[in-house]
Amino acid sequence: MVFKAGNQKNSDCEVIVKKGRKLAVNSKVQKLYGKSIEKTVKDTLKELNAENLNVEVNDFGALDFVLRARIEAAVRMYRGER
Repeated sequence: MVFKAGNQKNSDCEVIVKKGRKLAVNSKVQKLYGKSIEKTVKDTLKELNAENLNVEVNDFGALDFVLRARIEAAVRMYRGER
């Protein structure tokens, strides 16, 4: 199953979580903030003990706290912790 959090609007992000082990980060500000976004994603997944999931992040200029919240929401949905 696929679990999504967020949307594709400006200043937000879409996080897709499913079974597997892969990380993909796409951002409209990749050149400027790509490394920072990827670090935030990895750190958040580590905090949630969710490093072994297939996670795709499509960023549309989301701030750090929005990114973290969307990742947490998608992981919780995947785990059935709604």
